[in-house]
Amino acid sequence: PLGDTPEQNEQFARSRAQAVIFYLIGQGIDGNRLLEGYLKPQFPGSTDENQLRQDRRVVFTLVQTGGR
Repeated sequence: PLGDTPEQNEQFARSRAQAVIFYLIGQGIDGNRLLEGYLKPQFPGSTDENQLRQDRRVVFTLVQTGGR
């Protein structure tokens, strides 16, 4: 959110990541398969809505365990 300190931004990002994880668990994904993380904003302090939209993102990395 605009005007927040870097620490507040980090907490906001962590909360967003947790919300996504809780949603996925609610959809039946085993929580043990999920790792939480967050990305620092690409455009800190921006007032441009397009840049702000780009900073509201979720990134997934899919991995396969136990061979091929």
